[in-house]
Amino acid sequence: MHAPAPLALILYDPINGAAPAPSPCISVCRMMQATGFCEGCQRDLDEITRWSSATDTDKRHIWRAINQRRSASNG
Repeated sequence: MHAPAPLALILYDPINGAAPAPSPCISVCRMMQATGFCEGCQRDLDEITRWSSATDTDKRHIWRAINQRRSASNG
């Protein structure tokens, strides 16, 4: 039996990235009880709920938070 392939993460630079900011969703929607973040996209429930009506500026703020969470969990 093979080990599952690592999840493909969407990478986005919220400072220099093109507009509009893409959704970080990778269709792995499981909330982690220990952190309160989605296992797939690293957003919390409030960020997920607000995404569809958020401005591009707000989406970039969410992306900054996602990137900080990913950095913190990797080292």
